[in-house]
Amino acid sequence: MRNSDVKKLCAATYFFAISYASAAPIVPTAPGTSWRYQMTEEVGKGLNISDVKADTDGKVRLPVLYRIDGTENVDGKDLLKFEMHRADTITNTDLLSVDDHGIICWARINLDGQLVKFNPPQTMIAAPLKKGATWDFNGHAGELKVQQHYEVVGEEKIEVPAGTFHAYRIHGEQTEPNRMTIDRWVAPAVGIVQDTTTRPDTKTELPTPHPSF
Repeated sequence: MRNSDVKKLCAATYFFAISYASAAPIVPTAPGTSWRYQMTEEVGKGLNISDVKADTDGKVRLPVLYRIDGTENVDGKDLLKFEMHRADTITNTDLLSVDDHGIICWARINLDGQLVKFNPPQTMIAAPLKKGATWDFNGHAGELKVQQHYEVVGEEKIEVPAGTFHAYRIHGEQTEPNRMTIDRWVAPAVGIVQDTTTRPDTKTELPTPHPSF
């Protein structure tokens, strides 16, 4: 697994805006559900963007599609395929389970088609959401050691281009294999309405959603 793949672990900001009535605890799970975004990435010393051009404010903006494309069986378990599309290319596919325990990432398919398993499976968001809840991921993504700690730090209203949501704020710290901070705002029955990852010299965001089904 390349270092660039490691940086993709939870590395984005998502604004979800959906009108979806479902018993799903955190995010919709119907095949074909999709979200369209404008990804914003601040340019820093550690960012290689030779294939894209930054705007005058030093930020790179690219359209992104996030889509559920059915399921894939891994080790006898049917997992939801959450695909990330950029420039008509699937850059990675998260293989997730979504249930009363939360959102769990069991594996990822990277750009070159390699299947990378998480051992143990990575809890991205634990359920039920409540202030003070914590969880850790101390395991491996393929051969790489990953160490993360998360805490639900509170509830707050957050305003994003899609509207205003009452959400739980989750703060995460990664110490291995590289340092980064992750902040997520999760609105129950809606999903992740904002997710921001910050690494030294870089910051990535995915605002302005246009969901379709």
